Amino acid sequence: MYQVKAGDITKPVWSKARDELEEMFQVDVRSVQLPIEPDDRVGILIFNGHLKDHVEPVVEGWLAEQKRDHHRAFEIIHLDAIVKWIVDNRLLSDLREALAELGVPVTG
Repeated sequence: MYQVKAGDITKPVWSKARDELEEMFQVDVRSVQLPIEPDDRVGILIFNGHLKDHVEPVVEGWLAEQKRDHHRAFEIIHLDAIVKWIVDNRLLSDLREALAELGVPVTG
């Protein structure tokens, strides 16, 4: 389950995203969406920015609370992690191709 955000995560953005992430676990996964019930559920917040310095400790505390009190797993995937994933999986050509299809100019 995931939420996608654009840009840096500020306090107001985090407040909204946090509620959306919690809501993921409050809704049953219907059989129409998946043929079987999953063994594990992970909530993912992916965004093309970074956590602002004053938001990062708040997010870390929330993640610990969710794991400890609710046994919920979350991943926070920011710009650096996206770039690392692209490089580690040798997807630079695929990225260039996808950007070209979208008409996004690529230099270098």
